[in-house]
Amino acid sequence: MTRRLLQLGLVLAGLLSGPLAATAGEDVAVGPLWQDYRLTLDPGQRTEILGPLFYREEVQENDVWRKTWALPPLVAHSALDEINVTQTDILWKLISYNTYGSEYRFQLVQLFSFAGGATQTDTNVHRFTLYPLYFQQRSPIPEKNYTAFLPFYGTLKNRFSRDEIHFAAFPLWLKSWKKDVVTDNYLFPVVHFRKGDGLRGWQVWPLAGRERKELTTRTNVWGDPESIPGHRKMFVVWPFFTDHVLGTGTTNQAHSQALIPLYSFTRSPLRDSTTFPWP
Repeated sequence: MTRRLLQLGLVLAGLLSGPLAATAGEDVAVGPLWQDYRLTLDPGQRTEILGPLFYREEVQENDVWRKTWALPPLVAHSALDEINVTQTDILWKLISYNTYGSEYRFQLVQLFSFAGGATQTDTNVHRFTLYPLYFQQRSPIPEKNYTAFLPFYGTLKNRFSRDEIHFAAFPLWLKSWKKDVVTDNYLFPVVHFRKGDGLRGWQVWPLAGRERKELTTRTNVWGDPESIPGHRKMFVVWPFFTDHVLGTGTTNQAHSQALIPLYSFTRSPLRDSTTFPWP
């Protein structure tokens, strides 16, 4: 017992001043007061004080050491020193601050955030967000700047899975770009008109909609042409009647149709199924 208490005193003295490896020679267990032990699934060491109230851990992941300490549920901090990555969470995601090299992001309950750092083009970009009302980005390159103030007017770039978004009096009008596809929305998301390379479509949701895309080609990253399959889609009083033809122009064209709750079917070279009554 005396030996265990001596080990405990040595660990307490070195907890904040030295690495866990300094006490990794032998496991220490003093009931729920103190636990210090080697990990079994991955190389590393873990220290726990007063059960779940505090822990400190070093674990090797893919040749990189992750160092973590936490006072659940108040605060947790982890770092990957070799690649200069840190993550800090306060009150379990209420407040978070993450860094990756020169990039950083601060966030308050998904509502308020600011971020910045160098992009892949070595251009410093700084973002400020007061979700869902205000979005701002500033960069030395004017083309990367944008400001959006919902619901009145604004522009967004590389947000919400779109390359660019313009809106005014949202949801009355919104226009977005994703690669070659341009979508004009009116009374979003009720009415839209969509066009792109070999693509045309419209919808008045949920009453009716139709979209058609022809087989097209594009040049891949190796400079070789590749085919982009086409499709035909339509719906009437969604989701009660839908009719889709996918993979047009290919050897695996698939036709699916459903009239809920009466029937649904799929026809293709690789699959043939019919269900009635649905489901």
